[in-house]
Amino acid sequence: MRICAILTLVAVAAITLPTHATMHTVDVNGGADFENIWGAITASVSGDTILVAPGTYAGPENRDMNPAGKNIVFLAEDGGRIPVIIDCEGESRAFEFSSGENDSTLVRGFTIINGDDSAGGGFRAFTASPTIEDCTFLDCASNSNGGALYLYQSTSAVSGCIFRGNTGGDRGGAVCTYQTAATFTWCLFDENMVANPNPPGSSGGAFFITSSSDHIEFCTLVENDLDQIVVNGGDADVRVANCVIANSPSGGSLAVIASGGALVTRCVLFGNAGGDMPECEHLENIYHDPLFCDDLADDYTLCDDSFAVYYNNMWGEPIGAYDSGCEPCGTPVEEVTWGAVKALFR
Repeated sequence: MRICAILTLVAVAAITLPTHATMHTVDVNGGADFENIWGAITASVSGDTILVAPGTYAGPENRDMNPAGKNIVFLAEDGGRIPVIIDCEGESRAFEFSSGENDSTLVRGFTIINGDDSAGGGFRAFTASPTIEDCTFLDCASNSNGGALYLYQSTSAVSGCIFRGNTGGDRGGAVCTYQTAATFTWCLFDENMVANPNPPGSSGGAFFITSSSDHIEFCTLVENDLDQIVVNGGDADVRVANCVIANSPSGGSLAVIASGGALVTRCVLFGNAGGDMPECEHLENIYHDPLFCDDLADDYTLCDDSFAVYYNNMWGEPIGAYDSGCEPCGTPVEEVTWGAVKALFR
């Protein structure tokens, strides 16, 4: 009887002991566990990490990657400082999460280029909430919504990412969200556009947000076509704070359609061809040139005398994705009285 009891306890222990997470390595040039990312996904279970070496990953083994409910950490080696590029070759998107993956799923440090698919040309989270950090989305396209990224019923946190040169088919040049509570922080949205605006003229060069309560904070949105942010749906409740929204060639800073709700606060709004004043509740904003160090060279760090630098505004808070990166460029900070400066904050 004692032997049976001991054997039973051993069997139970064997079942309940936690498994150890595994690190799977990928190198397109060989010398790792796998030469493609799909192979590592197939070998992984929830809690595992996939570490991808620098290089360009293309072909069907490196796109349409869907972990099917496994919460996996995807890491570009060394944070992608030497680029880890997923080239979708205009065939599909890089990642698809659609089986309830939660925020312990992490995608960090990848450069995703040439994605092309419906509803999220580069990346889609559909009833899933992966964390996305320090990724770059270049030249991705969708024939419908979200040239680079589409989120549906998601609470994803997106931070430190660059969205540049992406094209949405009819809504959301870079990002389209629907029924989400996502957050976007410290991201750059640059030169994204919509190919066939629907409705005409108001489809969101950077964002099209429907029935969502997204927060966009400490981001820089520049030269995105049409209105840079469009909020749609009476149940939308969007918060935009501490952002620079500048230089749309054809639209305004933020537009609201179908009675959507939004609040814009402590942002720098300037140079938008369709108007800087957001079409929603707004307070404590600055309507003055943000003074980029070199926007012609896509350098959106700030001149040292920009109001968007934390020590030049009345809140002592950073505004936009980047800090001071060059010498003063010459603004009213030193040329007018403090009373006149405060008049710019409204």
